[in-house]
This record gives sequence, structure tokens and C-alpha cells, in this order.
Amino acid sequence: DLARALARRLGLGLALVQEPDFRALITAGPKSWDVALGQVSITAGRRRSVDFSPPYLQADQGVLVRRGLAPPRSIAALRGLGLCVQRATTGAAVVGARVRPATPPRVFGDETGLMQALETGRCDAVVYDAPLLAVLRAEVPLRVGSVAGVIPTGERYGAVLPDASPLTPEVSRAMQGLVRDGTVERLSRRWLGSDVNGLRILR
Repeated sequence: DLARALARRLGLGLALVQEPDFRALITAGPKSWDVALGQVSITAGRRRSVDFSPPYLQADQGVLVRRGLAPPRSIAALRGLGLCVQRATTGAAVVGARVRPATPPRVFGDETGLMQALETGRCDAVVYDAPLLAVLRAEVPLRVGSVAGVIPTGERYGAVLPDASPLTPEVSRAMQGLVRDGTVERLSRRWLGSDVNGLRILR
């Protein structure tokens, strides 16, 4: 829906392309798409390889536990658990830099693998973007445990464009307009309706 709103604002047609490898969104090189909206956090390192629009959504990292596991109440409690992360995400970076688990985390290439590992008990907890974890949990509430809390990171999502794309200025202006007129907020309430603001902060 955000892609459709962005295309309308730009006066362009829309063709949706599925990019199966998250790393392809954030690495330099030719792309099969013009603009990517894949819940990509803006970082200085990624800016060296691709362009970003202005931010449209803020997120922290969340912790979703397997069914039957008592939720950890601190980062220290996470260290002894078997963790799963998605490759090349900020969640993976947070686990490596701040959680520093006793056992290296299992790494998966996409959300499907990540959630299947949690559902089948191959890991105790998943560290991933909190708003998305809340939505993923809502899809299979009987197969997983609770969202135990958030690790504050203050990340901001941006639309991704190939490096030095001629569309970057136009997409940036259009995205700012969608934020100002309330379109992004409206779509967030519809698709990311699970409230994560009241979750425990893990420190």
C-alpha cells in the first residue's frame, strides 16, 4: 500500500518485484527495481552502497520467544538462550554487538526461515524489528510465545534506491509528503496495528 501511495504521488505506474535476498536491497550494484520498501533501517554503512529516502517509520529491535519459554527480562538473560536472526539485518548486528550470546546465533535468509525455526524450537528467541515481530506473532499466536520486550535502537526505515539514482530527489519529496499528510500513519495503523510501545525495555 505504501508503494501504491508513493507511485500515485509520483504520477507513475506500479510494478511489484519480489526480492528474495535482503542483502540485495542494501548492497551496491545493479537492481531489478527502482525503489525498495522492505523495512530497511537507514545506517551510515548502507548509505555508502545505496540511496535512502527520508525516514518514514521508527522502530526498535524486539525479542519474540518460543512457546513455553518464560520471557527474558534483561539483555543478560538473553545471553544464555539460543537466538535466531535474519542475515544482514540490524537485529543480527544488535545481537553481535550488544547481546553477545554465549552460543553464536542461528542465521536465516528470510522471515519465513526465522519464524519456522522459532515455531519448531530450533531457537529460544528471535531478535528482529519489533513492529514486524508483533505482526508475525499475531499470524501464528498458538505456535510461538510472547514478545518479551524491546532493545532500544531508534532505527528509522527509509525507501531504498540504487546508488546515485536519478529518482532519489523525487522519491524523497514524495515520501516527505506522505508523512506530512498522514498517509504513512494511516497505513501504519492498518498494517502494523500491534502496539509495541508498552513492551518491557530490555537493558
